[in-house]
Amino acid sequence: ACPAQLRESLIFFASRPAMDIDGLGEKLVGQLLDAELIDGIPSLYRLSERRSDLEGLERMGQKSIDRLLAGIETSKEQPLWRLLTGLNIRHVGQSNAQLLESAFGTCDELGVQTEESLGAIDEIGPVIAASVHQFFASDYGSQVVSELKELGLNMGRAIERSAEGTAGGEGAAFDGKTVVVTGTLAQMSREEAKQLIRDHGGKAAGSVSKKTDYLVAGEKAGSKLTKAEDLGVPVLTEDEFLAMIG
Repeated sequence: ACPAQLRESLIFFASRPAMDIDGLGEKLVGQLLDAELIDGIPSLYRLSERRSDLEGLERMGQKSIDRLLAGIETSKEQPLWRLLTGLNIRHVGQSNAQLLESAFGTCDELGVQTEESLGAIDEIGPVIAASVHQFFASDYGSQVVSELKELGLNMGRAIERSAEGTAGGEGAAFDGKTVVVTGTLAQMSREEAKQLIRDHGGKAAGSVSKKTDYLVAGEKAGSKLTKAEDLGVPVLTEDEFLAMIG
């Protein structure tokens, strides 16, 4: 990346929508780059080894250095979606990063997905899927992720798959089925319900169509329920849905 791009990417990585690193603002990023103390995202997490160099920077007293290093250290515990946002993968903002984390759990799992498996996630689609796949397949993406993992950043938590979901084949409750979730569920969030659908071989879709096999309807189900009834799509209550997946 050219110096301006590198500067912008580091400022964004540290910003509130991404890793939210206390004490690392636009001006300090510029100072650190000018002093050649950082040359990319992983180098931020090695600044603790360069305290004496930090002391040589203008307006960097001991308190400022303590605050910066503490902010960087604390950011290692940020959830995976914040890291994915901060890596500035094309088309991946906060909401898409959260969808990816809830679907795959860890950076390792995300990194081995195909474009097809990424695109099968509700609301991700082919453009974002291609972009995410390209990032993890690239030398830059794989190197940065590998270094950050070694430096101790939170890389997510593995999702416990059910036996049916792991098999992903025959016998899974929703094998090959397209299922839509609507309304407010009592025992789980809609995103958790979608994950259960995927774990049991199905595709969690966002809208009702002729191709929809089931609609799971919670409280205050609105237009999607009406459309499902019009199209003759089978409607499941939350309890019926849970009974199907056993």
